[in-house]
Amino acid sequence: MPRLLVLVLVLAACHKEPPPDKQDTAPESRDVSIQFRAMFDKIPFECRTQVSEIGLSVTTVRPTDMRLFVHDVALIDANTGDAVPVELTAGSPWSGDGLTLLDFESGDGFCEGGTPGMNDVVVGTVPGGAYDGVTFKIGVPFAFDHQTLEAAAPPLDVAGMFVNPITGWQHFQLGLSPTSGGQTTWPVQIHAVNCVHDGTGPVTSCAADNVTTWTFSHFAPDDDTIDMDLSTLLKTSDLTRNAVVASGGGGYDTPKGCQSDPNDTDCQPVFNQFGLNPLATPTFIQVN
Repeated sequence: MPRLLVLVLVLAACHKEPPPDKQDTAPESRDVSIQFRAMFDKIPFECRTQVSEIGLSVTTVRPTDMRLFVHDVALIDANTGDAVPVELTAGSPWSGDGLTLLDFESGDGFCEGGTPGMNDVVVGTVPGGAYDGVTFKIGVPFAFDHQTLEAAAPPLDVAGMFVNPITGWQHFQLGLSPTSGGQTTWPVQIHAVNCVHDGTGPVTSCAADNVTTWTFSHFAPDDDTIDMDLSTLLKTSDLTRNAVVASGGGGYDTPKGCQSDPNDTDCQPVFNQFGLNPLATPTFIQVN
């Protein structure tokens, strides 16, 4: 046998594929579907189900709306502790520009005037690996929050979540109709406040953008859900009345419910639970 051929055969014999358990089998990316739930304690938000014992007045309410925007969604790497952004799935009417609209109202029942479509997940991909935590923000980023509705791309093209180009969009919107007391509607509407513009140009700043960050160190993306307990959000709110703010020798009625007015005493209990009071510990969102 020629010496060159022998050498080739020897080299070929020395090259072996690593055994299967030694190969890197981690996928380049993995799909994730992060599940959110809107609850009244153990009762899911549902447009045809009224809920009792809500707030300080333990009143019964009819749910009329429940929508919010989330962005900067990331999973926490189990090995490094780094936040790894979720790349949102393209082409979804619920996501775009890093934003996802979570919509729990069905447009029927008590939610007439809403939209029929519903969405309770953030869908996307992350690099393959192990993850044991999650972080996200509730709200619309400043860069997208002050434009016209006509110029907005999905998921911001929803008229029911738009206020105006100065205020922007509702970051979080909950509608309730109490069945007792003096209030027929009691909304929770979290949005930017006191935004500044020169009358002709774009908004340059806001006194408060009211975007909140939520981070949970224990979260299994394949098994756990992110639950928003609306009973906890409202546990120290009285839904049967509307606050009156003293002004000079008299007073004035504040907007119904909590519409992000920092002077509205109806907003303070909501802000405490929503993460808008740095001295309070919000608990209305939990991982389960």
